[in-house]
Amino acid sequence: MVKSFAIGYTVRDVAKGSWIDESTVTLPKAPPLNTLPRATKVPEPQPPQEDYTFEGYRNADGSVGTKNLLGITTSVHCMADVEDYVVKIIERDLLPKYLSIDGVVDLNHLYGCGVAINVPAAVVPIRTIHNIALNPNFGGEVMVVGMQCGGSDAFSGVTTNPAVGYDSDLLVRCGATVMFSEVTEVRDAIHLLTPRAINEEVGRRLLEEMA
Repeated sequence: MVKSFAIGYTVRDVAKGSWIDESTVTLPKAPPLNTLPRATKVPEPQPPQEDYTFEGYRNADGSVGTKNLLGITTSVHCMADVEDYVVKIIERDLLPKYLSIDGVVDLNHLYGCGVAINVPAAVVPIRTIHNIALNPNFGGEVMVVGMQCGGSDAFSGVTTNPAVGYDSDLLVRCGATVMFSEVTEVRDAIHLLTPRAINEEVGRRLLEEMA
């Protein structure tokens, strides 16, 4: 796939095995954003992935999980130090006795201790803590994967990036959503994405991020 697109042109003959850098390569001229096609080559939806599995377990109520974690939180943040100490004691003294538990998660927060319980915004942290206690899952049943540049090198474009793209396709087929946050990093490849936008509006919004 990477070989289908030009990423640069040599300005002179280069011997096999020679070093190639900015002095020997010129980049293609970026086309004006207002001339790029939008939603002209929308890919066909990929078929849902079937018969996929993961290493996990099924609970008695039919839900599934990948780890058995004990979550600990407090009603007020002034007990955070006590909570941290409790977690250390559990990890040291109890976890070795219960091999079915994978770990302890410390859920600290900044609410409480001098904050009136009836102030208008108090309902937000109270509701959050309450729902954490009722929900056994860390995260949600809808999986969203965020892509972020971790420091590209000369090989990212032909190794990691295509691999992440392939993995993204598999996750989407399984019902996940994939997004990338640094949209400006795709500036020099935007002409490859706008034709694949699901519709003209999405293509227009993508171009606005580039402008």
